Amino acid sequence: MNPLQDQPPAGTPPASPSQATPQFSYNAAYVRSILGNDGPLELVFRIGFATIFLTNAWTSLADPSSFLRLIDQNILGHLVGHYELQLYLIALNDSALGLLILSGYKKRLVYAWAGAWLLIVTFFKITSLL
Repeated sequence: MNPLQDQPPAGTPPASPSQATPQFSYNAAYVRSILGNDGPLELVFRIGFATIFLTNAWTSLADPSSFLRLIDQNILGHLVGHYELQLYLIALNDSALGLLILSGYKKRLVYAWAGAWLLIVTFFKITSLL
């Protein structure tokens, strides 16, 4: 039996229940149930894009000094204050974005949120250089 098809090859007699052995059948519907309507390239993109946010979230908690320095050097960071709270919100936001991107849930909304967040991060980094 071809593992990519549900049916045995033409001309093969059906197996009796006593001779049947459990086999896994991987057909296109099963693969689509895992990937959704995304192809393998979009899955690779989602994994890579999510990894950026998840790594950033982990880094903000593992090495908070670099994030606190960036917040301290930025005018918006000074206006908001509460540096440690901002640090935890960054970690929470990046974790949520990473997991949502990875899951593929409401992609258009999540990608828009990720894009807006990247614009904010870019603003923070550019203004801290001035």
